[in-house]
Amino acid sequence: MDYRLHLAKRMLVNKRGSLIGAVLAVSIGILVINVNFVIFQGIYDAIIRDMSEYRFGDIYVYDEEKSTIEKSDIVLINWFERIPGVEAATPRLEASATAETRILGQQHEKFNIPVLGVDPISDIRTSTIHETVGDGQYVYARNSIVVGESVASDLGGCSRGGSFMSSGTDPTVTGDADMGECQPVRVGDSVKLTI
Repeated sequence: MDYRLHLAKRMLVNKRGSLIGAVLAVSIGILVINVNFVIFQGIYDAIIRDMSEYRFGDIYVYDEEKSTIEKSDIVLINWFERIPGVEAATPRLEASATAETRILGQQHEKFNIPVLGVDPISDIRTSTIHETVGDGQYVYARNSIVVGESVASDLGGCSRGGSFMSSGTDPTVTGDADMGECQPVRVGDSVKLTI
């Protein structure tokens, strides 16, 4: 056997700890690079997805110091639509309401639900929220309301034609079952619904 092969064999046997350490160091380095790539690629994809497929529009304007903006929404919308590159603008009311379900007149459950008030005609130009309605149709009239799937199931399977009481109005719920399945819902006084 060649002396160089003996020398190499002896070095590998004697330095086995160093060899294993070097292999582990390179493996851990490659693993760290792959993990960082996956994490940063996921963050990048999420940012791009949120920027391109955001269903509530691209810019959200609110007053940090006050809960409401004093200027008329029509004035602000006209001002924004004059800016080059702006396709459309719409007013939106966002709050949370306290809802309770009653069975045979007794309070069964009380929970908070998000409330989003939109102008149904101009909102179609500014967001894709109208595309999220699966059953029924998007609401185009006053005294009507769109209830999300999770809220509808919390209300006992509420569907189109079901009762949804709020501040003296009686809007209808989108869906496709009969009225008898819905539990009456009372929206608390903590929010004023403009329907």
